[in-house]
Amino acid sequence: MGELVGVRIATDNATIPNLSLQPLGADKRGSDQPGLNFSFNLFQTQGGGVLGTPIYLMLNYGHGRGLEANGTTKVPRRWSQTNMESFLCAELPALRENDIRQYVVGNSSAPFRNSSSCVMCHATLDPMAYTARNVVVGNSDYAALSAGARTHSKTALHLATYRAEFSSVAGWPSEPVANFHRQTPTGRLFFRSMTGALIDRPVTGIAQLGAAMAETKDYYYCAAKRYFEYFTGITVALYDRSNPANEELNKKLSTEAYEDRKFVEALGEELQRNQSVRHMVKQIMSSKYYRDVNYREK
Repeated sequence: MGELVGVRIATDNATIPNLSLQPLGADKRGSDQPGLNFSFNLFQTQGGGVLGTPIYLMLNYGHGRGLEANGTTKVPRRWSQTNMESFLCAELPALRENDIRQYVVGNSSAPFRNSSSCVMCHATLDPMAYTARNVVVGNSDYAALSAGARTHSKTALHLATYRAEFSSVAGWPSEPVANFHRQTPTGRLFFRSMTGALIDRPVTGIAQLGAAMAETKDYYYCAAKRYFEYFTGITVALYDRSNPANEELNKKLSTEAYEDRKFVEALGEELQRNQSVRHMVKQIMSSKYYRDVNYREK
């Protein structure tokens, strides 16, 4: 008998007082920034499953080092877009014009608030991004390369956070908000479901956002769509068929496409009920789509 020895991921907090928040050649030390947590667990997530993992956030954050969210032009909306596309299979805009008219602000300094065509996307993206407002990307340290020079060598990227020391501004501000990155990360899951229902859920933080997304039918429809396509090669179009803007698209749907969607939706509803991916895979593999060789060529 022996002891199994392998790689153990460190879970201890790391103190990085010189966390650098500026690109190469600049010096903005984390220890000088009010509210910044520079002692943190490098591997700890922000909750919400994949949504809050450091790697996923850094890959999809959409801004450079040291960004301080301001509630308008500076928020991680690319992260929001990836969330919608990857986990809800939603294409933007995911709202209808009559859902967002009240949010158009003609004199806002944020250009996207001036027209409904822009707000239709941003009304989904920005409030979702607010749940990640405390997140910031920085380098682990800096080091001077030559005496007297303002040239620095930066090391690994890390995900850090600001402490939520202030209450959140109400609603969806149309002008930049001071210390927005140090406020409570309240946000909103706001979009039209594939069923046509308006989803409007206030959330606080990435963990609540992930939980709210996982309670929608779209989350399960999207999972079913991806597994179905992986096993059969058939892409199913999932979208809000009740939206008048999609009337022409509905007319172009073939009988096959309609049947494919019904099958995928049934898979998703069953997955939501029993929470078993294994059962869903068995359903796909026992279906005519997978069972018959070259099924679509018949």
